[in-house]
Amino acid sequence: IFNEKSVKTLFLFPPADGGAESYFNNIIKYLNDYKIVAFNNINLQNKMNNKSLLSIEEVAKLYILYLKQIQEKGPYNLFGWSYGGYLAFEICRQLLNDNESVENVFIVDSIFDFKKLYKAEIYEKLNKNFYNPIIQNELFLENSKMVKFIMFKAEIIEDHFLDFINFSDYEETGNYNYLDKYIDKKYL
Repeated sequence: IFNEKSVKTLFLFPPADGGAESYFNNIIKYLNDYKIVAFNNINLQNKMNNKSLLSIEEVAKLYILYLKQIQEKGPYNLFGWSYGGYLAFEICRQLLNDNESVENVFIVDSIFDFKKLYKAEIYEKLNKNFYNPIIQNELFLENSKMVKFIMFKAEIIEDHFLDFINFSDYEETGNYNYLDKYIDKKYL
């Protein structure tokens, strides 16, 4: 926890290959107005301890338990980079379905439709690892209209990543990293 005396809290969720330390030397030092809670990566810890990995939905439930110990009621402010973006979104979804209040969800470099992004042979191999939220008749659909979803996308795509993606699909139709598949563009 950083800036403990600040009134508003921002919860930071980790990328897949990192933990809270992923944010120490970059974004945290610029967010003095927020009490910052940077979470470590439960699945990375499980992987290192040869335990089975949890789904995004399961990890989100665990983080919500911790989040509520720090801030009992909303509105919540959530931030996630890459895998952490899926966590922030899924935590938001679960909170809104429980009629909790979420103010902001900041998402950096999280792609929400891998089937459009990845080449078919890569997608088929990795499909079980992708987060594809299933949203049907949920409170989330109505409650998400009250949330600001702020998205950032990297300006540069690394060369090794180009071997895996349908680059033209990413550039032409991925303006919202395909999150507009789940949320109306006017809320992004």
